[in-house]
Amino acid sequence: MVTADAARNDLHALFEATFGERVRSCEPLRADGSSRLLFRLAGDHRSVVGVRHDNREENAAFLGFSRHFRALGLPVPEIFAEDPDRGLYLETDLGNESLAVRHQRARETGSGSESVLSLYEKVVRRLPRFQVFGAGGLDRSLCYQGCEFDAEAMHRDLAYFRDSFLDLLVSGDAASDALEEDFENLARFLDAEERAFFLYRDFQSRNVMLVGEEPFFIDYQSGRMGASEYDLASILYEARAELGGPVRARLLDVYLNEAGKLVRLDEARFRRFFPAFACIRILQALGAYGNLGVRKGKTRFLRGIPAALANLGSLMSSPDFPVDLPELRRLALSLAENPGSLRAALS
Repeated sequence: MVTADAARNDLHALFEATFGERVRSCEPLRADGSSRLLFRLAGDHRSVVGVRHDNREENAAFLGFSRHFRALGLPVPEIFAEDPDRGLYLETDLGNESLAVRHQRARETGSGSESVLSLYEKVVRRLPRFQVFGAGGLDRSLCYQGCEFDAEAMHRDLAYFRDSFLDLLVSGDAASDALEEDFENLARFLDAEERAFFLYRDFQSRNVMLVGEEPFFIDYQSGRMGASEYDLASILYEARAELGGPVRARLLDVYLNEAGKLVRLDEARFRRFFPAFACIRILQALGAYGNLGVRKGKTRFLRGIPAALANLGSLMSSPDFPVDLPELRRLALSLAENPGSLRAALS
């Protein structure tokens, strides 16, 4: 395991070899749920973000996708230098303000909500360009977690929810045969949707950086081919954003209007599949919250659980939910109505 000091020294050397100037300051940056070591390195004429990460496949995916997207004119970081053998690379410094940070500030101050909504609209207008244009010429060999978000990948996410959320945080025997049957039915339903788009996989507000009022996109290294509904569901049902039904409806309309300019889109079909993709995304997120919050001790991730459960309960109580999942619905509504039933790890 490389220490932070060793990573810093290696990145200093790469910076100086690349730009021909000395590093004047080096600031560690928080990597949220990732094991990457991140630093902001500044010289006399530039500032960049340096990364040290041991996962060669993940690095190759991020670097390859970044170059692919930049060649298409999409707003992602530029890669200035890399050292694959040591897991190092230098990329554009996009600053400290993500869409999540801007949104949180607006909620705390009680002002700027319309400005934030305008940013969300700008983001969901740009999403279809990643999905449609990004799929063209994509090097699928870089998709290190699987080339498609298909039934097999869906079952892995559902198992993650069971093992990292239910088993860790829900009292009683929640992982029943009836629930496994619902998982099978949900995956079968979703697997019928077309997988012709680049699926970002982790499309959420903390992965959208703001440079002024312009959004730039990061952390797409888990991308693969998939259905277009998934990424929109990811950002509209992001637990800690708490967007609310009317805002989601407005942003869904914005997305459909923009996507319809790029591809022939069956809007009725999209709207039918959308709640079920939102459901599986929330289940995956709950698994991540349990894994990061309990197993890895990053307790801040536990704060997203109540809102995620509220979103799940709202989705599954709707008469328009497109697939019958009686046990999952019962469990979702029970947890949404009584979050106190979760184990003490959430307190």
